[in-house]
Amino acid sequence: PTFLILPSSIFRVLIYFKYSLNISHTTTHNNTIGIEKRVYVESKSSRYYCCRHEKNSFNTHRFSTSYPRRYVIMLIYQFTSSLLWYCMLALRLHGEWVPRKGYVPTPEEERTKKAHHGSRVWKNTTVKLEDIERPKPGPGEVLLRIRACGICGSDIHMYEKDEEGYMLYPGLVGPLPVVIGHELSGEVIEVGSGVNQLKPGDPVTCEEMWWCGVCDPCRGGLPNHCVNLEEMGFTKDGGFAEYMVVPAKYCWKIDRLLDAYRSEDKMYEAGSLVEPTSVAYNAMFVRAGGFKPGAYVVVWGCGPIGLAC
Repeated sequence: PTFLILPSSIFRVLIYFKYSLNISHTTTHNNTIGIEKRVYVESKSSRYYCCRHEKNSFNTHRFSTSYPRRYVIMLIYQFTSSLLWYCMLALRLHGEWVPRKGYVPTPEEERTKKAHHGSRVWKNTTVKLEDIERPKPGPGEVLLRIRACGICGSDIHMYEKDEEGYMLYPGLVGPLPVVIGHELSGEVIEVGSGVNQLKPGDPVTCEEMWWCGVCDPCRGGLPNHCVNLEEMGFTKDGGFAEYMVVPAKYCWKIDRLLDAYRSEDKMYEAGSLVEPTSVAYNAMFVRAGGFKPGAYVVVWGCGPIGLAC
Protein backbone atom coordinates (compact mmCIF):
# COMPACT_ATOMS: atom_id res chain seq x y z
CA PRO A 1 0.00 0.00 0.00
CA THR A 2 1.12 3.52 -0.79
CA PHE A 3 0.70 4.74 2.78
CA LEU A 4 3.45 2.35 3.89
CA ILE A 5 6.12 3.89 1.65
CA LEU A 6 6.74 6.96 3.81
CA PRO A 7 7.11 4.97 7.07
CA SER A 8 9.53 2.72 5.22
CA SER A 9 11.63 5.71 4.22
CA ILE A 10 11.50 7.05 7.79
CA PHE A 11 12.80 3.71 9.02
CA ARG A 12 15.72 3.82 6.60
CA VAL A 13 16.69 7.17 8.09
CA LEU A 14 16.07 5.98 11.63
CA ILE A 15 18.49 3.07 11.36
CA TYR A 16 21.26 5.60 10.87
CA PHE A 17 19.98 7.83 13.67
CA LYS A 18 22.89 8.55 16.01
CA TYR A 19 20.94 9.73 19.03
CA SER A 20 22.11 7.22 21.63
CA LEU A 21 21.06 4.15 19.59
CA ASN A 22 23.31 2.00 17.42
CA ILE A 23 21.78 -0.85 15.46
CA SER A 24 24.71 -3.18 15.27
CA HIS A 25 23.71 -6.39 13.54
CA THR A 26 20.89 -8.08 11.63
CA THR A 27 20.64 -11.77 10.86
CA THR A 28 17.96 -14.02 9.39
CA HIS A 29 17.38 -17.48 10.76
CA ASN A 30 15.52 -20.09 8.71
CA ASN A 31 13.80 -23.16 10.12
CA THR A 32 10.93 -25.49 9.30
CA ILE A 33 8.47 -23.34 11.24
CA GLY A 34 9.08 -20.03 9.47
CA ILE A 35 11.36 -17.05 9.06
CA GLU A 36 12.50 -15.00 12.02
CA LYS A 37 14.45 -11.76 11.88
CA ARG A 38 16.55 -10.82 14.91
CA VAL A 39 17.62 -7.26 15.40
CA TYR A 40 20.12 -6.38 18.10
CA VAL A 41 20.03 -2.81 19.33
CA GLU A 42 22.70 -1.48 21.65
CA SER A 43 22.63 1.75 23.64
CA LYS A 44 25.01 3.38 26.11
CA SER A 45 23.24 1.91 29.12
CA SER A 46 21.87 -1.49 28.10
CA ARG A 47 21.19 -3.93 25.29
CA TYR A 48 17.75 -4.47 23.78
CA TYR A 49 16.86 -7.72 22.11
CA CYS A 50 13.97 -7.59 19.67
CA CYS A 51 12.45 -10.47 17.76
CA ARG A 52 10.14 -9.99 14.77
CA HIS A 53 8.35 -13.02 13.37
CA GLU A 54 6.94 -13.61 9.92
CA LYS A 55 3.42 -12.76 11.09
CA ASN A 56 4.71 -9.42 12.40
CA SER A 57 4.44 -10.22 16.12
CA PHE A 58 7.07 -8.14 17.88
CA ASN A 59 8.54 -9.07 21.27
CA THR A 60 11.01 -7.02 23.28
CA HIS A 61 13.19 -8.27 26.13
CA ARG A 62 15.32 -6.39 28.64
CA PHE A 63 13.82 -3.03 27.74
CA SER A 64 15.81 -0.31 29.48
CA THR A 65 14.14 2.10 31.91
CA SER A 66 17.09 4.49 32.04
CA TYR A 67 15.90 7.21 29.71
CA PRO A 68 12.22 7.86 28.92
CA ARG A 69 13.15 9.38 25.59
CA ARG A 70 14.52 6.02 24.51
CA TYR A 71 11.09 4.48 25.03
CA VAL A 72 9.74 6.80 22.36
CA ILE A 73 12.61 6.14 19.99
CA MET A 74 12.28 2.39 20.48
CA LEU A 75 8.53 2.45 19.90
CA ILE A 76 9.00 4.43 16.69
CA TYR A 77 11.66 1.95 15.63
CA GLN A 78 9.37 -1.02 16.32
CA PHE A 79 6.46 0.56 14.45
CA THR A 80 8.40 1.54 11.34
CA SER A 81 10.31 -1.74 11.34
CA SER A 82 7.06 -3.71 11.25
CA LEU A 83 5.81 -1.54 8.38
CA LEU A 84 9.05 -2.15 6.49
CA TRP A 85 8.05 -5.81 6.27
CA TYR A 86 5.53 -4.77 3.58
CA CYS A 87 7.94 -2.64 1.48
CA MET A 88 11.15 -3.17 -0.47
CA LEU A 89 13.65 -1.38 -2.69
CA ALA A 90 13.52 -2.11 -6.42
CA LEU A 91 15.10 -0.75 -9.61
CA ARG A 92 12.27 -0.11 -12.07
CA LEU A 93 12.27 0.80 -15.74
CA HIS A 94 9.91 3.60 -16.76
CA GLY A 95 9.04 4.82 -20.24
CA GLU A 96 6.44 6.42 -22.51
CA TRP A 97 4.28 4.43 -24.94
CA VAL A 98 4.85 6.42 -28.15
CA PRO A 99 4.83 4.24 -31.29
CA ARG A 100 7.39 5.27 -33.89
CA LYS A 101 6.19 6.99 -37.02
CA GLY A 102 5.17 4.31 -39.48
CA TYR A 103 4.75 1.55 -36.87
CA VAL A 104 1.21 0.51 -35.93
CA PRO A 105 0.98 -1.64 -32.77
CA THR A 106 -1.33 -4.63 -32.91
CA PRO A 107 -4.63 -4.45 -31.02
CA GLU A 108 -3.17 -6.91 -28.49
CA GLU A 109 -0.11 -4.68 -27.96
CA GLU A 110 -2.32 -1.64 -27.45
CA ARG A 111 -4.50 -3.52 -24.97
CA THR A 112 -1.69 -5.01 -22.89
CA LYS A 113 1.02 -2.37 -23.51
CA LYS A 114 3.35 -5.33 -24.05
CA ALA A 115 5.42 -4.53 -27.13
CA HIS A 116 6.93 -7.36 -29.18
CA HIS A 117 9.53 -4.86 -30.40
CA GLY A 118 10.31 -2.54 -27.50
CA SER A 119 12.49 -0.23 -29.59
CA ARG A 120 9.48 0.64 -31.76
CA VAL A 121 7.23 2.00 -29.01
CA TRP A 122 9.02 2.72 -25.72
CA LYS A 123 10.45 6.24 -25.58
CA ASN A 124 12.33 8.31 -22.96
CA THR A 125 13.10 5.30 -20.77
CA THR A 126 14.60 5.85 -17.32
CA VAL A 127 15.45 3.66 -14.35
CA LYS A 128 14.56 4.63 -10.79
CA LEU A 129 15.40 3.10 -7.41
CA GLU A 130 12.04 3.08 -5.63
CA ASP A 131 10.30 1.87 -2.51
CA ILE A 132 7.44 -0.39 -3.65
CA GLU A 133 5.09 -2.87 -2.06
CA ARG A 134 6.63 -6.23 -1.29
CA PRO A 135 4.90 -8.97 -3.35
CA LYS A 136 3.10 -11.96 -1.85
CA PRO A 137 3.16 -15.41 -3.44
CA GLY A 138 -0.07 -16.78 -4.84
CA PRO A 139 -1.01 -20.38 -5.60
CA GLY A 140 1.88 -22.17 -7.29
CA GLU A 141 4.31 -19.30 -6.61
CA VAL A 142 7.27 -18.70 -4.29
CA LEU A 143 8.69 -15.55 -2.73
CA LEU A 144 12.45 -15.19 -3.18
CA ARG A 145 14.93 -13.03 -1.34
CA ILE A 146 17.35 -12.07 -4.10
CA ARG A 147 20.94 -12.97 -3.26
CA ALA A 148 22.69 -12.21 -6.60
CA CYS A 149 21.64 -10.65 -9.89
CA GLY A 150 23.82 -9.96 -12.92
CA ILE A 151 23.63 -7.00 -15.29
CA CYS A 152 22.84 -8.18 -18.81
CA GLY A 153 23.43 -6.21 -22.00
CA SER A 154 19.65 -6.15 -22.50
CA ASP A 155 19.24 -4.34 -19.16
CA ILE A 156 21.58 -1.64 -20.47
CA HIS A 157 19.88 -1.50 -23.88
CA MET A 158 16.45 -0.97 -22.30
CA TYR A 159 17.86 2.12 -20.60
CA GLU A 160 19.98 3.37 -23.51
CA LYS A 161 18.20 5.41 -26.18
CA ASP A 162 18.75 6.29 -29.83
CA GLU A 163 18.82 9.83 -31.24
CA GLU A 164 15.00 9.93 -31.24
CA GLY A 165 14.77 8.85 -27.59
CA TYR A 166 13.61 5.26 -28.17
CA MET A 167 15.09 2.37 -26.20
CA LEU A 168 17.71 0.32 -28.02
CA TYR A 169 16.42 -3.10 -26.90
CA PRO A 170 14.42 -4.62 -29.78
CA GLY A 171 12.65 -7.45 -27.94
CA LEU A 172 9.57 -8.07 -25.82
CA VAL A 173 9.05 -5.32 -23.19
CA GLY A 174 6.10 -4.04 -21.19
CA PRO A 175 3.94 -3.00 -19.60
CA LEU A 176 6.05 -0.40 -17.80
CA PRO A 177 7.10 0.27 -15.12
CA VAL A 178 8.76 -3.09 -14.53
CA VAL A 179 11.55 -4.26 -12.22
CA ILE A 180 14.45 -5.26 -14.48
CA GLY A 181 17.06 -7.99 -13.94
CA HIS A 182 16.87 -11.65 -14.99
CA GLU A 183 20.27 -13.26 -14.27
CA LEU A 184 19.57 -14.11 -10.67
CA SER A 185 19.59 -16.50 -7.77
CA GLY A 186 17.81 -16.28 -4.46
CA GLU A 187 16.57 -17.94 -1.32
CA VAL A 188 13.01 -19.19 -1.00
CA ILE A 189 11.33 -17.25 1.81
CA GLU A 190 7.69 -18.26 1.44
CA VAL A 191 5.73 -20.70 -0.71
CA GLY A 192 2.17 -20.41 -1.97
CA SER A 193 -0.49 -23.09 -1.86
CA GLY A 194 0.14 -26.10 -4.06
CA VAL A 195 3.94 -25.78 -3.97
CA ASN A 196 5.43 -29.06 -2.79
CA GLN A 197 8.87 -29.28 -4.40
CA LEU A 198 10.30 -26.17 -2.72
CA LYS A 199 10.44 -25.01 0.88
CA PRO A 200 11.70 -21.93 2.79
CA GLY A 201 15.49 -21.87 2.83
CA ASP A 202 16.02 -23.54 -0.55
CA PRO A 203 18.57 -21.77 -2.82
CA VAL A 204 17.32 -21.49 -6.40
CA THR A 205 17.89 -19.91 -9.78
CA CYS A 206 15.11 -19.15 -12.26
CA GLU A 207 14.30 -19.48 -15.92
CA GLU A 208 14.06 -16.11 -17.66
CA MET A 209 11.36 -17.20 -20.11
CA TRP A 210 8.02 -18.00 -18.49
CA TRP A 211 6.38 -20.38 -20.98
CA CYS A 212 2.78 -21.57 -20.69
CA GLY A 213 3.31 -25.24 -21.58
CA VAL A 214 -0.04 -25.62 -23.38
CA CYS A 215 0.30 -23.73 -26.69
CA ASP A 216 1.45 -25.50 -29.87
CA PRO A 217 5.10 -24.28 -29.76
CA CYS A 218 5.44 -25.31 -26.10
CA ARG A 219 3.93 -28.74 -26.80
CA GLY A 220 6.29 -29.05 -29.75
CA GLY A 221 9.35 -28.52 -27.59
CA LEU A 222 9.92 -24.87 -28.43
CA PRO A 223 8.97 -23.00 -25.23
CA ASN A 224 11.03 -19.98 -26.36
CA HIS A 225 8.39 -19.52 -29.09
CA CYS A 226 5.51 -19.68 -26.59
CA VAL A 227 2.58 -17.57 -27.82
CA ASN A 228 1.74 -16.64 -24.21
CA LEU A 229 5.34 -15.88 -23.28
CA GLU A 230 6.23 -13.69 -20.31
CA GLU A 231 9.81 -12.69 -19.56
CA MET A 232 11.22 -12.05 -16.11
CA GLY A 233 12.68 -8.54 -15.97
CA PHE A 234 10.98 -7.50 -19.24
CA THR A 235 7.24 -8.12 -18.90
CA LYS A 236 7.19 -9.35 -15.28
CA ASP A 237 9.08 -7.93 -12.30
CA GLY A 238 12.62 -9.27 -12.14
CA GLY A 239 15.60 -9.51 -9.84
CA PHE A 240 16.87 -5.96 -9.24
CA ALA A 241 14.87 -5.89 -6.01
CA GLU A 242 15.08 -7.19 -2.48
CA TYR A 243 12.31 -9.73 -3.12
CA MET A 244 10.41 -11.14 -6.07
CA VAL A 245 7.62 -13.62 -6.74
CA VAL A 246 8.22 -16.44 -9.25
CA PRO A 247 6.02 -19.35 -10.35
CA ALA A 248 7.59 -22.40 -8.73
CA LYS A 249 7.81 -24.34 -12.02
CA TYR A 250 10.51 -21.95 -13.27
CA CYS A 251 12.76 -22.43 -10.21
CA TRP A 252 15.69 -24.83 -10.05
CA LYS A 253 17.53 -25.76 -6.87
CA ILE A 254 21.24 -24.93 -6.78
CA ASP A 255 22.12 -26.39 -3.37
CA ARG A 256 24.57 -28.88 -4.94
CA LEU A 257 26.73 -25.93 -6.01
CA LEU A 258 27.58 -25.53 -2.34
CA ASP A 259 29.54 -28.78 -2.51
CA ALA A 260 31.77 -27.27 -5.21
CA TYR A 261 32.14 -23.70 -3.93
CA ARG A 262 31.88 -24.30 -0.14
CA SER A 263 30.55 -20.76 0.30
CA GLU A 264 26.94 -19.58 0.22
CA ASP A 265 27.91 -16.27 -1.37
CA LYS A 266 29.85 -18.00 -4.15
CA MET A 267 27.04 -20.51 -4.60
CA TYR A 268 24.54 -17.71 -5.20
CA GLU A 269 26.95 -15.85 -7.48
CA ALA A 270 27.41 -19.00 -9.57
CA GLY A 271 23.65 -19.50 -9.54
CA SER A 272 23.12 -16.08 -11.08
CA LEU A 273 25.35 -17.14 -14.01
CA VAL A 274 23.18 -20.14 -14.91
CA GLU A 275 20.96 -18.07 -17.24
CA PRO A 276 23.73 -16.55 -19.42
CA THR A 277 25.61 -19.87 -19.43
CA SER A 278 22.43 -21.59 -20.63
CA VAL A 279 22.27 -19.12 -23.51
CA ALA A 280 25.78 -20.20 -24.57
CA TYR A 281 24.91 -23.89 -24.13
CA ASN A 282 21.76 -23.53 -26.23
CA ALA A 283 23.71 -21.81 -29.02
CA MET A 284 26.48 -24.41 -29.11
CA PHE A 285 24.67 -27.69 -28.53
CA VAL A 286 20.99 -27.14 -29.32
CA ARG A 287 21.04 -24.69 -32.23
CA ALA A 288 24.47 -25.49 -33.70
CA GLY A 289 24.37 -29.21 -32.95
CA GLY A 290 27.57 -29.27 -30.91
CA PHE A 291 31.13 -29.97 -32.05
CA LYS A 292 33.71 -32.68 -31.57
CA PRO A 293 37.15 -32.42 -29.90
CA GLY A 294 39.62 -30.88 -32.31
CA ALA A 295 37.00 -28.81 -34.15
CA TYR A 296 37.69 -25.18 -35.01
CA VAL A 297 35.23 -22.63 -33.64
CA VAL A 298 34.86 -18.85 -33.66
CA VAL A 299 33.52 -16.95 -30.63
CA TRP A 300 32.21 -13.55 -31.71
CA GLY A 301 32.43 -11.24 -28.70
CA CYS A 302 34.00 -11.89 -25.30
CA GLY A 303 31.29 -10.74 -22.95
CA PRO A 304 29.94 -13.13 -20.29
CA ILE A 305 28.06 -15.26 -22.83
CA GLY A 306 31.03 -15.38 -25.21
CA LEU A 307 33.32 -16.39 -22.36
CA ALA A 308 30.82 -19.04 -21.29
CA CYS A 309 31.31 -20.68 -24.69
